Amino acid sequence: MIIPNASRFFTLGYKIEIMKYRLIFVMILGILISCQQPQSNQESPTPSKVVLPEKRAPFIHTVFFYLNNEVYDEALADFELGLAKLADIKSVSNLRFGKPAMTERDVVDNDYGYALIVEFEDAAAHDAYQIDPIHLEFSEAHEHLWAEVKVYDSIMKD
Repeated sequence: MIIPNASRFFTLGYKIEIMKYRLIFVMILGILISCQQPQSNQESPTPSKVVLPEKRAPFIHTVFFYLNNEVYDEALADFELGLAKLADIKSVSNLRFGKPAMTERDVVDNDYGYALIVEFEDAAAHDAYQIDPIHLEFSEAHEHLWAEVKVYDSIMKD
């Protein structure tokens, strides 16, 4: 069988034309993919990881709780719920807490029981957090659990 104009399939001009269509197809495909809404794989907050919507937060409030020796599991569960509730304070931009990673290096302190990291937009938001009833209630309800608390406040660079 003879195909009319078969020589057309093998010319350089035809190959360039096909490449143009392929390039246009790839460009359109890229545009469609970039326009898709990202699907959220974010889990609901749990007591060990509370993350609020991200805002600019140059003021970081870091707290290390050195717990008493005789703290029972029920008290720790209640303590974690109290830490998670601190995220409800309006001036908080982001809040996370957890236990030591137990890394083995001479410069690492693994003696604390829990770390709390709270981010604020500015020092004024931090000051509002300090006097918020939720924070005051947390401190009063759980202060019997810790032997010592260390606080480090930092202003982060943009």
